[in-house]
Amino acid sequence: MEILLDVIKVEPQKNNMLLLVFENKEKRLFDMNPYLEKNSLRSLNIYHYL
Repeated sequence: MEILLDVIKVEPQKNNMLLLVFENKEKRLFDMNPYLEKNSLRSLNIYHYL
């Protein structure tokens, strides 16, 4: 059985990446590029917020 951990922090990074910090302090990078290519999410490009 897989344990699901809560994300406790999200930080935008360069190149449309997100740094996710989980409740067990593990850190992972999440690539948003495949999602931002879709028309409905294009306006959320992280570069606008950095």
